[in-house]
Amino acid sequence: MDSCSPFDSLLFDLDDTLYSSNIGFGDATKRNIDDFLVEKCGFEQRKASALRLQLFKTYGSTLAGLRSLGYDVDADDYHRIVHGRLPYHLIKPDPQLRNLLLSISQQKIDLKDCRDGDGSTQRRRKIMMYMEACAPITG
Repeated sequence: MDSCSPFDSLLFDLDDTLYSSNIGFGDATKRNIDDFLVEKCGFEQRKASALRLQLFKTYGSTLAGLRSLGYDVDADDYHRIVHGRLPYHLIKPDPQLRNLLLSISQQKIDLKDCRDGDGSTQRRRKIMMYMEACAPITG
């Protein structure tokens, strides 16, 4: 632990924070969730966006909402569709951020891994690879 800090770990939320929000991940994620609702849960395409928003507002995430409503959703399958189809190639290397992250001695944890479990690990690795950040953020 860094002698100047009382903290032994830092939580990071990778979504639109360590990479530019202008690359379109937010909109792509929403489209992918809508696709999941249609492809895997059988909802009508025209109702998917409203349902996604309702589940998010009520349960904090679409996945949590589906599970609360009794849907047997496999988290890995969900993440494969929702995060696996994101345009990772649009993330640009950020040497300055890489050096900053490597200079921090505390353990760096992806907040999404805390919330969603192992399904986010592959997503984090892809993001860190495209950022050329040597994956200093763990689960």
